[in-house]
Amino acid sequence: MWINTHLSGQKTDLNDAIALARLAVSDAELTPIRHKSITEIRIQTVQAVRQQLMSQRSKSIVSFKALAQQWGIPCAAGHRNLKKLRESIEAKVDLITRPVANAMLFLLDAVKSLDRQIGQLNQTLQELVMSDERGRLLQSVLGVGTQISARVITVVGNIERFNSPRSLVAYVGVAPRNFITGHKNLTKKKHGNCPDLSHKGQGKISRRGDKLLRSLFIQGAACLYMQFCKDQLPECQLKRWILKQLASQKPYGKLIVSLAAKLIRIVWAVLTYGEKFNIQKTGMTRSMWSEMALETPLNKEVPA
Repeated sequence: MWINTHLSGQKTDLNDAIALARLAVSDAELTPIRHKSITEIRIQTVQAVRQQLMSQRSKSIVSFKALAQQWGIPCAAGHRNLKKLRESIEAKVDLITRPVANAMLFLLDAVKSLDRQIGQLNQTLQELVMSDERGRLLQSVLGVGTQISARVITVVGNIERFNSPRSLVAYVGVAPRNFITGHKNLTKKKHGNCPDLSHKGQGKISRRGDKLLRSLFIQGAACLYMQFCKDQLPECQLKRWILKQLASQKPYGKLIVSLAAKLIRIVWAVLTYGEKFNIQKTGMTRSMWSEMALETPLNKEVPA
């Protein structure tokens, strides 16, 4: 659609290139691609390789379990103890025969090798993240680990691009979609006992932006909720907020997504004001944050 409005003549590679050049120069609505620094590219490369190895590990285990079940060897869901999996194959070696058993054990050997390589990448990624000031600030937030910190550094970049926490939530794709037309909110059927937000025209989350970053924030929110269930969160506004959500009978999935959105807002505040996470400040109002912004300029350098 964008190319057709700037295309002249037939559709060829040369005309497409000319249309892209016109589009880049004349259209002010398009946001230019952000240039990544060398440090960000290093972090992105290591994390991309780790994701690839994690995918290979999962596929190897799933393939091994599928082959084992063909021989009547039960493998429980989520069971990933390599030693016990190997023993289950050795117990059936008379039926499977040694060459076939060795072929299946190659998959377990590959998983063991991948575990070692993933551990090395985790250490490398931790060192790269901690060498960045933003990474050290992000590591202080509850529910945010090395993976989330690395992805925020590479995807979000300069936090000054986002003038409000809501814009960062929408950038990650956790903001709800709006069903509004002709200045009229479209009603949506209410499911379960969750609060009815049809009057606001809000539906499911938009799921725009980086898929991995959104998935990591959801996992971080789930870990934070697990700490709440184990009564490991201190008495604070965040804990009272979770209790309020539970009192409204919000389903688990929507609760985790809402907690992920709140976690993104906390990340925005930590990076914007250059202070380490303080759980007692999670319930501060906007006016209080505005006063802090006047006292702490956005471009103020924070000592390491």
